[in-house]
Amino acid sequence: MNPRVKTIPLAKTEFTQAVGVKARYGDERYVLHHLKQLDSRASLACQFAERWAMVAAMEDGEDSAGRQKVRRMTPGELADHACECVSALMEQFQVRGWLLEVPNFEQVVDDLARLEEADLEKTVEPPPTSAQVRARAALQAEVNKLKAAQSQEQSQAPENPS
Repeated sequence: MNPRVKTIPLAKTEFTQAVGVKARYGDERYVLHHLKQLDSRASLACQFAERWAMVAAMEDGEDSAGRQKVRRMTPGELADHACECVSALMEQFQVRGWLLEVPNFEQVVDDLARLEEADLEKTVEPPPTSAQVRARAALQAEVNKLKAAQSQEQSQAPENPS
């Protein structure tokens, strides 16, 4: 463990770790460190589940005309349904490999300390922003247009007999 960073485990579940951290210069923090992180597919599935799966009504017989009646779920029924949905989603995400395994906080701190001690600078180029992606796509489209125009000009140019 990095001697300049002191940590104390506060709580831990299968998915999240709570850690108290005291870094050099007395900086104290409370950190929630996720041991499993949803990937983008799982996040999208959660958004769908928020909108579609939480129908807060139960069948409640029929009215005098034979139409089905519904009633609002009680808070307890709603809580049970929500937990069952979360369990089913997380189980599916695990089966599909949509959960990213992350090392525990102490391991991350130790790895960073080893890099610092070895005086290695690990530089990681951040992913391009959406604006950069759009700009690159627009630039590539222009390049393609110019190439197509050049190709067309060359095919239409009269051949010079030598």
